[in-house]
Amino acid sequence: MYIVHAADDFGHKIVFTTPPYSYLQPIELIWAHIKRNVQRQYTIGTNLSILKGRLDDQFESLTSTAENLVVQMIISHVYKRIMELEQEIREEDETQLPLIVLDENDSVVTVSSASTD
Repeated sequence: MYIVHAADDFGHKIVFTTPPYSYLQPIELIWAHIKRNVQRQYTIGTNLSILKGRLDDQFESLTSTAENLVVQMIISHVYKRIMELEQEIREEDETQLPLIVLDENDSVVTVSSASTD
């Protein structure tokens, strides 16, 4: 996958999650934040043109200092939750670790359990 290799070239690692774990993806929380702000501005006269303008304004505001702090707080919250989940998983079963085998395109080929003993 191009995006995985591109991220790797810049020292980043992409971790894919399944749909039930969307709360672990900062972009989902940022999108929820934007939608909430746009929803608060809704009036009976709101049409698609006005809605698009409000969405554009919200995306542009992400570069402001205040909104940037919100984004950083969201990312910190997600990182903390990921670390908590990792600890819970390790504590739950210290002997069974998931074994994920990737092909040359970083696609999952097999997933199984591997014993550490």
